Amino acid sequence: VSRTLCDEFMATMAAAGLRASAMWPAYGLAGASVALTIREVAAPVESVRILRDQLKVGQPVPYGAEDDVHSSAEIVCVGVPLAHCTLSIRDDDGEELSTDHYGHITARGPMISPGYYGGTEARQNGWLDTGDLGFIHRGALYIAGRAKDTIIVNGVNYHPNDLERVCCAEARIETGKVTCCSVFDARLGREQVLVFVVHRQDFESFQPVIKAVRAALGRQALLEIDHVLPVKAMPKTTSGKVQRYRLVERFLQGEFDALIGSATTPDSISGGTDLEQMLLVLFNEIIPDVQVGLEDNFLEAGVSSLSLAEVAERLDEMYPDRLDLSDLLEYPTIPELAALLEKQIS
Repeated sequence: VSRTLCDEFMATMAAAGLRASAMWPAYGLAGASVALTIREVAAPVESVRILRDQLKVGQPVPYGAEDDVHSSAEIVCVGVPLAHCTLSIRDDDGEELSTDHYGHITARGPMISPGYYGGTEARQNGWLDTGDLGFIHRGALYIAGRAKDTIIVNGVNYHPNDLERVCCAEARIETGKVTCCSVFDARLGREQVLVFVVHRQDFESFQPVIKAVRAALGRQALLEIDHVLPVKAMPKTTSGKVQRYRLVERFLQGEFDALIGSATTPDSISGGTDLEQMLLVLFNEIIPDVQVGLEDNFLEAGVSSLSLAEVAERLDEMYPDRLDLSDLLEYPTIPELAALLEKQIS
């Protein structure tokens, strides 16, 4: 549930007399006769912020400050369990977690279906694994996203719905026209992060979208994106849910290889001083998929703090005790960093 969308809808409808207390976020699924939790009658929409780069299953929820809109995700309260329904948050091994811990949402009660058509058992020891991840805070449920869709990068959990909201807000992409997912690359030995955006024009006109998406997720989530790719339409279920796995299948089948091969290189690959050129080559050698240009801001280009640490380590080998990671964060362009480095070594 998007807090921004809730607020926008209620503000718009207030002119028609709709009360602010009329919207009640809820949570449910078909296997539980639809509803499991719902907000109390007339309760206002509430939310908390969590630090997305510290979110891990089995660990305490990393709450962020209310005004921290850059490194945190806003999670909406979807209410308390209905009568006869019991919820439990569990770790990856199935062990129950205490309040304010992040994990798998499981449910038990007479409204839970015993199984699926064909005889497949839905419950384990009476508990249904909903497939969702979240936590209980002050007796109410908060949902972060689907477990199967979780993007794990360097041990950090990212939820597609959160990243997609960042793209819509920061890169000005229309809601429902962007999807984030990941796929394991055996050659690289890690997950590749993919962003698909609905775009029906030529690939050249898609370049600003690529840059905007990388900048948005780099700035807000400190996440490097391997590929931003255009699609004519989003594959969806009959109920309107995006089928991310179909996009992953198309990616693995090589449908986007030609586009990836034709991706543009930085506009400012030439020019600049010798020191600027050296830094430019170094950045694009360590972080080839981001393609930093001479005038690009590292953070807005989508370079993660982990990659910046690699660059800082390499620079320390070349120029011992001259620069550290904080300098790359304070001087986030090639010319700024080159000027600082030249000053330090002169």
